Amino acid sequence: MEKAILPDSKLNNDFISFLKESFIFRFDNLLNQLNLLLETKLSADSVHDSRVASRRLDTLFYAFGYIFPYEYHEEFVLTYKKYFKPLGKIREADISIDIMLNYIKLIHIKPPEIDLLLNSIIIKSKNLRNDVNNDDIFSAKEKISVLYKNMIELIENLSKNNFQFSFDIIMKSVIHKLVSETQELIITDNNKIKAIHRLRIRFKYLRYFLEILNMKYNNSLKGIITDIRNFTDLCGDIHDYYELKKYIKSFMKNNLGEYEGIISIRGNHLKAFYNYIDAKIKKDTASVIETKKFSCDTDLYKKILDILKY
Repeated sequence: MEKAILPDSKLNNDFISFLKESFIFRFDNLLNQLNLLLETKLSADSVHDSRVASRRLDTLFYAFGYIFPYEYHEEFVLTYKKYFKPLGKIREADISIDIMLNYIKLIHIKPPEIDLLLNSIIIKSKNLRNDVNNDDIFSAKEKISVLYKNMIELIENLSKNNFQFSFDIIMKSVIHKLVSETQELIITDNNKIKAIHRLRIRFKYLRYFLEILNMKYNNSLKGIITDIRNFTDLCGDIHDYYELKKYIKSFMKNNLGEYEGIISIRGNHLKAFYNYIDAKIKKDTASVIETKKFSCDTDLYKKILDILKY
């Protein structure tokens, strides 16, 4: 969880100051999270928080990419793919473990085959962590630090060159772009899971950008940010359940024979868990589609501008 607070006084109406302080805030947060990765030896929380910090920084590059040379954002994307994307697999394994532990609490028993599945995911999580060494994290810190320095110099040069921006116009433009991208995706029966995952990513860009503005506008966007977070969390649950569902199916085939041919008591326990996950996906998917319809019916862009008094 992001604990640092960006003082309102630093986010003034001068766009260059806003840009500089926002990037400083996000770069500092990411570097701090990388330090925690080292200190905690890739704890579940530090893995999650590092990925979130990297995406929050990526949101700034994405939102204001037209102002800077493309290679700056490209450098960050390459760094993210090399050093942060592997953390995603660790995060998936950690979430799968949590889902299974909650399921075991729900059914009040721990059948041997469920325990076998759980242990296989625990081993997977450990192996994935072993694949990430301290040198990788140090390399990520070094690359991020160099990009940090170059970005701040670039922003300061914009100021020295008397490059003028209208704060309100730029904010309107970025918000319109991010909101519009959440409305463009169409969810059909043939693309539900992939479309919902892409929708989640687009809403996260919007949410992370609004978080920065929320610090400037006295927490006035908190309600919208909370609504977006609840929606993206629901989309995230679908992704997590879907990834676990795929793993269960593979596990059943590799360890207990073909899924359709399982008739033993052992197989029935795994089949029950598989069906439980499948039901969760269907239920949450229906909720997402209904919420998506509602979000398209309301003018989110206008609502945000009204709050910001643009």
